[in-house]
Amino acid sequence: METSDKIKLSSDLIFTKLVCVFGLLLSLVLVFGSSKNTIDDDFKTDLEHKLLLLTTTVLTGYLLTRPSICYDDTNLYIKKISKKETIIPLKNVTSFFENPFVNKGTAIYTIEYKNNSADNDSIKFAANHSSESIKTFKILIRKINPPVEIV
Repeated sequence: METSDKIKLSSDLIFTKLVCVFGLLLSLVLVFGSSKNTIDDDFKTDLEHKLLLLTTTVLTGYLLTRPSICYDDTNLYIKKISKKETIIPLKNVTSFFENPFVNKGTAIYTIEYKNNSADNDSIKFAANHSSESIKTFKILIRKINPPVEIV
C-alpha cells in the first residue's frame, strides 16, 4: 500500500526536535569548548554544562526514537526506528485510551491490540488533542470493531 493512502495519527513534534538538537549542539560546544579555554571555569559551571549535555542527549534520543503511527481503512501501521513496520488489522484493536492530561493541545494516546500471536500489546503516542485524524480513527475503529473500548 502506498504511503499516500495512510493517515498519520502521531505527531512529528518537529519544532521540539529542532529545539532539542540545537540545545544538544549548544551543550556540546559549552562542554568541549570550555575545556579548551585558558580561563578556568569553576566546578559548578562545568557541572551545569555536563548536566545540560546529558539532559539534551536523553531528550533528543527519546524524541528521535518515537514511533510513527498511521492507519487506513483496514489496518494500523506502527513504525519504530529499530523495527520494521508492524501492520495490525483494525479488527484486532481492543481499546483506544486518551490520557486525560493534555499539555498545550498535545495528548498522549494508548492503543491496545492483539498481535499476531494473539497476545495483548499496546503502543503509546502523542497527537494533537483536537486532530481530525484522531476523530476519524475513533469513528473508523468503532465501525469496524464495535466492541472496542474507547476511553
